[in-house]
Amino acid sequence: MDWKAGSVGKDSDILFDEMTGLILKWGPETNLGILTHHLVHDERAKYFLARLFAITSHHAGCEWLDPADLG
Repeated sequence: MDWKAGSVGKDSDILFDEMTGLILKWGPETNLGILTHHLVHDERAKYFLARLFAITSHHAGCEWLDPADLG
């Protein structure tokens, strides 16, 4: 993403589709990481992360891990 050129983040529905595709491809036991660059977030990025955390924080199929425990 070229933020300086005025690009915007992807729509959250597209990102959820891409994440779902990765989970289906790799299997449900695979860890999926979320890399953020909080200094350059636009409103789309903030909206996506808010939705992601709201959906997954209490979902039985999701477990958030502490990166320090991944060793």
